[in-house]
Order: sequence, then structure tokens, then C-alpha cells
Amino acid sequence: MYKEKDHSKTYLDIAGIMIVVLDTEGKVTFINPRGCEILGYEAGEIIGKNWYSNFLPERIAEEALHVSCLILNGEGESVAQYENAVLTKSGKQKIIIWNNVELRDETGRIIGTLSYGEDITARKQAEKRLERAAHEWRTTFDSIPDIIAIQDKDSRLLRVNKAMADLLKTTPKELIGKFCYQVMHCGKEPPANCPHLKTLKTGKPAVIEILNPDFEIYFHESTSPMFNGQGEVISSVLVARDMTREKRLEEQLIVTDRLASIGELYSGIAHELNNPLTGVISYSKLLMEGDVPDDIKNDLALISSEAQRAVAITKNLLTFARKPAPAKELSQINTVIADVLRLRAYEQKVNNIEVETHLGNLPEIMMNPFQMQQVFLNIIVNAEFAMLEAHQKGKLVITTSEVDADIRIVIADDGPGITGENLKHIFDPFFTTKKVGMGTGLGLSICHAIITEHNGKIYARSEKRQGAAFIVELPLHG
Repeated sequence: MYKEKDHSKTYLDIAGIMIVVLDTEGKVTFINPRGCEILGYEAGEIIGKNWYSNFLPERIAEEALHVSCLILNGEGESVAQYENAVLTKSGKQKIIIWNNVELRDETGRIIGTLSYGEDITARKQAEKRLERAAHEWRTTFDSIPDIIAIQDKDSRLLRVNKAMADLLKTTPKELIGKFCYQVMHCGKEPPANCPHLKTLKTGKPAVIEILNPDFEIYFHESTSPMFNGQGEVISSVLVARDMTREKRLEEQLIVTDRLASIGELYSGIAHELNNPLTGVISYSKLLMEGDVPDDIKNDLALISSEAQRAVAITKNLLTFARKPAPAKELSQINTVIADVLRLRAYEQKVNNIEVETHLGNLPEIMMNPFQMQQVFLNIIVNAEFAMLEAHQKGKLVITTSEVDADIRIVIADDGPGITGENLKHIFDPFFTTKKVGMGTGLGLSICHAIITEHNGKIYARSEKRQGAAFIVELPLHG
């Protein structure tokens, strides 16, 4: 039986922690008032009862008994402190962090254990709430598809979400500590219009739109300030949204509007030119049939030839300007492409151009097959020209597939590619990079008009020295 000496009982009674004394069989020989308060029992309901079978949850009793055995065997230092749960009178569990020592009699024999513990239930519950809140915050943070990052005054990343790590093909942990401008803009210093620097300077949100050439993505970047207790800006929150699709649509709308306006102008010009050109051709032929010297006949033949070339250009102008509603029928895109490739097979063979096709299993759609032939023929001939100019040979890859509610046709070459500036103008009438006399610059404008009449889209992608790809998207259902 544990005996209190001197003022020990007073100290134990006023202690703010739970104190329990057990004999070698695990029976309670002493418990202080704080222990009774935690358990919800009177001392008389506890003294003499087995601690492990009455006051510990079943799942924990075996572990606690093992700890007690170690202490009774003189190995208490190895389990000086540990956590477990106790059962209250109402059946609830409370978490106690225990410290344990052995008790010895006058001869040094171990006669029991003394354990004193602090009720940390409220703290554990608070930790769980914090952990749950942190998990919910992280889950929310990582579920946002926009790029989100927090960066300090030196532009070092303090926290990033999964969307940013996925874009950079890494993990959030790998990005922490790196400079934002290095990972987002691949630069050695922030860009001149960096919104983070503006926010640090003004203490206000800042917004920019910027094209990242490495990812070929238009970003809408905004930064918001974070302040310390003194009202100083110590960091900023960056939100970057991928605006590429919106920018592409905007560019296509601009091109469509521009082509519509130019088309009306060209229609009038073409009609005005046709009459005098017809006169030039007719009179030059009449003169050639007359009695004129051979050198004059040669000049007249040249005049007639150039006038006929001008007529062909005006016809193309009218084709572009009128944009007649095409007569559509159910047709197979793969068949149209195969027909065009047969037309070009000889030219491709003699010019060492390899053709690779990946034609998907596609349904028939409503279209004008002859106009579609014109579109694909124009794109393929342009690709052949670019590859031959670059390295006297080439590889053309044509892929068709069904994507969502569209049929997508991709025609890619391994030529020199198209510069970013030229990409903005390739569908403009009379825009061409070919030498004078080698192209009118109307081909792609006409292609754009045809695809637009089919309620589709046509655009190009290109990387430096990695060729170009023209993409045509046509709706499955008109």
C-alpha cells in the first residue's frame, strides 16, 4: 500500500495533473482529485480496482500493461513517456500523456508504479481540427485549375498548387524556394511588366496578359498583396489563368471580320478589272493575227499571257469575296484526303517527300468535297514548297481523328516553321512569304473562307525550326 509522508498528500491533492499509483497486479492504490475529475469517478469507485480492465479501452489495455511490465522489470527509462486513452465514467475517451516511474520499498524492491499524466484531449482535438482544416485547404488549393503561387519579396516561391507543378511537370515540393520568373518565364530576372513587382511597389493588385513562348500559352496573370502586422507588403499571391483558347478565338474573330471587310472591297475591284482585262486579251489576240513583225507578236503574246494571269487572280478574288454557300453532301474526310494525296503522289515521290498518314475511323459529315479538296491541296502544296526550300526533301504527317463534337485534321510538315509574327497574318489576303511571282497570297484566305462556310475552324501551330502544322476542325453535325 502506498503511504504518503510529510506533506506529500497535500501536494498530490492540489496537483493540476492526474496522478495514479498501481501495485504490481495493476490495482489502483491511489488517485488524486484531478484524476477523479478527469475520469468522472469518486476515489472510492476507483481504489482497489484493476486499472487496465476498468479504466482503459480494450484496444489500449494490452499496450499499457506491457508498459507497466517493463517498468516493474526495471526498464522504465525506455517507456518514460507515452500517450494513451482513458475511459471516463460516461464512456467517453480522453487522451493522456503519461510519465511513469517505479515505486520501491525500504529494501529497494519494486512494489508498484506511479504515473502522472496531463489531459491533452482538447489539444489533440484542436490539432485534428487544424489538420483537417489544413487538408481541406490543401485539397481546395490543389483542385483549382488556375495556377496559384505565393512568392516573397525576392520572388521566391513559398507555396504553389498542383496546377502549377503539373504545368512544369514536377511536384510542388520541388518548386518551393525557386524564383517565380525562372520557372514561369524561363528568365534570369523578372519581366519588365512583372505584376509581382508592381504589387510590391504599390501595395495594390496588378494584372497583365503575357505569352509564354516556351509553353505556347497566353497567361492572364494577377497578383494581390499580402501584408504583415505593420501594413508592409511582404509577399504576393499570384493567380495565372490559361487564356490561350480565348485568345485564339479572339484572333479568329479578328481574321474573320477583316476578311469579310476586305472581301467586299475585292469584289468591287475584281468586277472593275475584268472588263478592261477582257479588252486587253481580245485586242492583243486580234493584233497577233494581223500582219505584224515577229518581235511585236512576242510582245503581244506576253501582254496576253500577263492579262490572263490577272484574270485568274480576279477570279480568285471573286471566289474569296463571294463566299457562296457550298452545296454539301454526306462525304468522308479520309476519302477527300486520299484523293488529294493521289494527285500529289508523283510530285512527292520525285521530290523525296515522305508521307505518313494516321487516318481515324470517322463518320461521314455534311460538306462540299470539292471545296475540301481545294483546302487540303492548298495546305499540302504549301508544305511541300516550304520543305523543299528548306532542305530539298521532307516528311508530311496527316492525322485525322474525332475529338468531342468535331473531326480534326492535322497536316504537319518538318519544314522551317512559321514565325510568330507571320502566324498572325497567314490568312490575310495577298500575304505571302514566297518570292515575287511564286504565289498570290490568296490560297489560305480562300481556305479560311471555305472552312468558315462549313462552320469549322482552321489555324496553324509552329515551333522554331520544328516545322508547321495546320489544323482544320469541322463539326460532326453541320
